[in-house]
Amino acid sequence: SILRAFVYPNQAQTAFQLQRYPLCLQAVDNFMAMDRDQVSGFLQQSNLNQTQIDNIYFSGLILHTYSFLQSFRNGTPQADALAARGAERARQGLELHQRLYAEVQPPADPAARKQFEDTKLQQEAAFRKVLAFVAERKKDYAAAAREYAPLAKLTPNDSWVNYRLGLASLQQP
Repeated sequence: SILRAFVYPNQAQTAFQLQRYPLCLQAVDNFMAMDRDQVSGFLQQSNLNQTQIDNIYFSGLILHTYSFLQSFRNGTPQADALAARGAERARQGLELHQRLYAEVQPPADPAARKQFEDTKLQQEAAFRKVLAFVAERKKDYAAAAREYAPLAKLTPNDSWVNYRLGLASLQQP
């Protein structure tokens, strides 16, 4: 049923709030597996515009990324498949993040602007952490360094990120 277009995002949000991260991952994956044109058509019938629809997809991708960061463990069954899917969702999220934030005018109020920029930074950092982690896990240290480098610029005081960037850089041939 097309009503799943409403159910899966709500299920993902609720699972995330309850810290049931594997269930959140599954709900987002189920939503993303639906035909996007069909979902968009149905949501447009509910008077949503394309930006609002993109925000529904973005919300799912950021929930997937945060859930992945909270729950992924090496050695779990299907860890390779989970890591690959986590990287795929992070790439999709980063692309949508850049597009959506390019369309939005930052607030004029300094406090609201600061909060806007902090949220933007936090979301981009989360996507890049997943991409860097998965690349490092696959021993693709060049790709890991490419992801950690902008992450280190985004969060220059994060010692963990700087340490991981150094390790990835040292592991390259």
